[in-house]
Amino acid sequence: MVAAPRRGGKAAGPDPLHGLEGNRPYNPGAMAANIMVVEDEPAVARGLQVALEREGHTVSIAPTGEDAAARFADLAPDLVATDVRLPAIDGLEVA
Repeated sequence: MVAAPRRGGKAAGPDPLHGLEGNRPYNPGAMAANIMVVEDEPAVARGLQVALEREGHTVSIAPTGEDAAARFADLAPDLVATDVRLPAIDGLEVA
């Protein structure tokens, strides 16, 4: 997407809304990460998954701290985004 020129003929920069519609990543040249989202609320987990996958990342969802701990070695995530308030094993214990 080409930005509209500003006064003086210089481009205004990238469109800040580019990538928020469809499945096009905002920065397709960026390095993708393997991300584990630990979240017990399905709607929140799905929202994070959709947003992160749009940016080109691989996302796995763990609904509990126990599930995250069991899957951690196999998935080898680059980043773990966790809810702090989880039943049984909370997000701080997962980290």
